Amino acid sequence: MRKDEIIGSYEEEDLENGIPEKIQRGWSGEGWIYKNYPAFERGEEVCYIPENSNYGYVREDFLNLSLGQEDIAKEMFASCRWQDPGTWLEDQFAAGELAACPVCGKIYQSYDRENCPICGGRKNEV
Repeated sequence: MRKDEIIGSYEEEDLENGIPEKIQRGWSGEGWIYKNYPAFERGEEVCYIPENSNYGYVREDFLNLSLGQEDIAKEMFASCRWQDPGTWLEDQFAAGELAACPVCGKIYQSYDRENCPICGGRKNEV
């Protein structure tokens, strides 16, 4: 992830002056999106708009989807190249790349790993 990369452009709506939101998507290599790495790092601005949506995601959205886990949120942001972040997350769970620990509730990279690296809980423990 390049910390200075911006794909497309985005201007927020200015209700005070009657200026509508402007989204200009750029090619990500897999789809047409808006993606702003500096905005993700700053944390309060729209940093991602997927290909088939006009919903503007901010850093907090990625953190909420990742249960507050910074490393997972960063991986999700870096990996989304066209899709909705929630869909990307579901795909990672379905492929066995990520798992949610039934003991501590944290998300972790689970490919070739049976135990949670955070608490040691097993994938299938209840």
